[in-house]
Amino acid sequence: MAGDVKIGMIGAGYAAHVRACAVKEFDSKRLLMSGVYDKNPGHSSEFSKEFGVKSFSSLDGILDSSDINTVSVAVPNKYHYEIVKQALERGKNAICEYPLVLDRYKKGEELVRLSEKNNLLLHVGHTMNYDADYQLVESHRKDLAPLSCIIRTDAAMMSPSLVS
Repeated sequence: MAGDVKIGMIGAGYAAHVRACAVKEFDSKRLLMSGVYDKNPGHSSEFSKEFGVKSFSSLDGILDSSDINTVSVAVPNKYHYEIVKQALERGKNAICEYPLVLDRYKKGEELVRLSEKNNLLLHVGHTMNYDADYQLVESHRKDLAPLSCIIRTDAAMMSPSLVS
């Protein structure tokens, strides 16, 4: 993906704020929060003021905006597939928390094929910190150290103010 990354946030709740804070603290002239849409206009308005971005009044508005080339989907899981599909169909890169789809593996494959066909980025973030298997490995990390490497990224690493 060449050029500036101009992010449109879809959803304006807690996850959206965490992501927007990370982008803000990254402080790059090439990674920009550019807009927000939330089905609750009050949430969009508050987010818009807090992060200094345009508030869109509809999903179509943010997806059709030439000021946005990437969407970050931060909405309830049941809406991920449809929003990501619309974004990819309209030429937007898509960043989505997991799960990408809820009910059918074929829908996930469809989104991957669509992103490949349109030469777009499709990124699915997986938060594992509270999963039982991750916690089990973490609890035995000292014993496993010579044999294993646990690789993890944390949004707080990019945004120290979120750690407090």
